[in-house]
Amino acid sequence: MHETCANCTLEFIPQPGYYVGAMYVSYLLFSALILPIAFLGVFYFKWSMAATMFLTILLCALTYIKFIRLARSLWIHMDVRYKAEE
Repeated sequence: MHETCANCTLEFIPQPGYYVGAMYVSYLLFSALILPIAFLGVFYFKWSMAATMFLTILLCALTYIKFIRLARSLWIHMDVRYKAEE
């Protein structure tokens, strides 16, 4: 992740521990993706628990970096209010 914005010079890492809350956002995003897939796999497609766990772990491994960036972006957007130039 870049340290500052190229357009407005906003610091993306303002203080140590700033993105701890982004972990909660990331957890919610992962849960929203993984839980429906796991429930469909077990209850609708009748997959074994091992196959469902393998699929969910594989999806988490493949999407981890994207979700972390998305969670950090959402976290900073909740904290910083942007105003359009008039």
